[in-house]
Amino acid sequence: HLARPLVPSAPREHSDQPAGMSLRASVLEAVAEVVAVLRRDPSRLDTDAGLRPLKEFIDDYNSGVLGQPPAGEPTDNAVDEGIQLDMGPSGDIELNAQDTDKMIAAKSRAAELNSEGKYREAVGAYTEAIKLQPSPLLFARRAEALVKLDEFRAAVRDCDAALKLNSDSAKAYKVRGKAYARLCEWEKAAQDLTTGQSIDFDEATDEVYKSVHEKYSEILAARRKAEQAKRQAEADERQRKVDERRRAAEASRGPPTGGFGGMPGFGMPDMAGMPDMASMQQKLMNMVMSDPELMASMSNPKVMAAMQEFGANPAGAWEKYKEDPDLQLIFRKLSSGMGGMGGMPGGGSGVSVEEVVDEPSQAQTPPHTGVEDVD
Repeated sequence: HLARPLVPSAPREHSDQPAGMSLRASVLEAVAEVVAVLRRDPSRLDTDAGLRPLKEFIDDYNSGVLGQPPAGEPTDNAVDEGIQLDMGPSGDIELNAQDTDKMIAAKSRAAELNSEGKYREAVGAYTEAIKLQPSPLLFARRAEALVKLDEFRAAVRDCDAALKLNSDSAKAYKVRGKAYARLCEWEKAAQDLTTGQSIDFDEATDEVYKSVHEKYSEILAARRKAEQAKRQAEADERQRKVDERRRAAEASRGPPTGGFGGMPGFGMPDMAGMPDMASMQQKLMNMVMSDPELMASMSNPKVMAAMQEFGANPAGAWEKYKEDPDLQLIFRKLSSGMGGMGGMPGGGSGVSVEEVVDEPSQAQTPPHTGVEDVD
């Protein structure tokens, strides 16, 4: 939409430049969303018919067609810069009495014309005074009249000149801020108006200041949303690549092998092919996985070695480790869970672990003999 005038003005006398155009915050948000989608899937720019105008615009921009006048139409670079005015002599100027009188008369006439709304004539009178002796106030006042004529670029140049002579000119900051606002350069406008009001606050400028900051806040919000969308799209792309690498690594490793039927970490061969061992294998695996104490014991290299031997030769491992005190708890738990491991293939006598662990000593204590027994 066309930006509304931020300062009162008389009917426009002359314009080399059209009024600026500002995009609504909702439009900027929509653009940010489209850009985020295209960052994730650039091919949609070619496949989505709804994005065809955007595709054509990008092609025209990259080819340098945009901004070029139609064939046969003359170019005029002065349109962007506005009218060019005399900026006066540089350095310290000492005026004689006659030139001083001319300058005072020109300033007085400029002020009178400005108050009558004859801004173009006022600009001419201010220029006469500046030719004699430039000053920050003369530049700022001429810039103020230029804003009324919609000569915003020329007004900015006059304010630049004023601030070069006096960096604390509140009027120059305020006028330049209003000119930037009419050019829809909201960030520069907000900065200048803030500086000018901090040096010398006035109610008339405060209304413009509030309007500019409202617009600038909308732009900042849209900018932050666009940056957030960009960061999210980049994070999504990084995560996608991580997932792809992880899946590729898993595929290259293939299915795990070894352990109880492929149970990782135990290093035992699969016993599913041994007679009557498949069901025992599954029970053992379930017991180990469900018992934290058994799982913790597997970190002991001695236990791991015994379990590996047990997987390869149950009967031989049983005979080898059945008297080992470090493995008594393991065998007791396994025997309890399996209902005793007697009768295992190759197990020999069929005696359960409890019977071995709890078997009393061969040297039995004789029964107690009391006095009554003697009698």
